[in-house]
Amino acid sequence: MLAKIPNKKNAEKSEKYSLYVGILKNLLPHLGTDEGRIILAQVMITLKLEGILGKELNVTQKKMLEVLTESIISQPEKKSEALSLARELLK
Repeated sequence: MLAKIPNKKNAEKSEKYSLYVGILKNLLPHLGTDEGRIILAQVMITLKLEGILGKELNVTQKKMLEVLTESIISQPEKKSEALSLARELLK
């Protein structure tokens, strides 16, 4: 029984990732080519799936989104990784 616990966590992560990819794939054509919007969408989807964001965003959550998005954009390696996933999904 205990051996199944890590597999359950991996399955949940896999399901969340599949859902993340599906949502992002549907959303990307509507975002255009603005890199900031694409990265913001990725951050928002991730936080929503993790249960951190609700239906309405409060001031603290908006600031958190801004900080996370700027952090990714300011790091070339992270920015490239995020955008390459988006490019792959658009194919």
